[in-house]
Amino acid sequence: MTPELDAQGTCVRLRLRSGEVWTLAHDGGARLSLAPSVYLEKSRPRPVPTQQVVLSGRAMAYATLVRWSLVSSGDAGTALRDLRNGEDDPA
Repeated sequence: MTPELDAQGTCVRLRLRSGEVWTLAHDGGARLSLAPSVYLEKSRPRPVPTQQVVLSGRAMAYATLVRWSLVSSGDAGTALRDLRNGEDDPA
């Protein structure tokens, strides 16, 4: 269920099991990093380890902005999202 993440500079590429690729990018006004996290779902007995995208920085003015976007690459065409049917579930 969790995507494969690849962080490079001001963007991170999320590659889903279906083959879809999404890119999260920001304007450079923050630091981008990947941090450990867990995925919780009612049907799973234990949390599943994953990573989360973190944008962090200091707000130096009242109206500090961090601009970001999440865009699909469109490579994979129309596909079902990363749904598991339980047969290859590592949890």
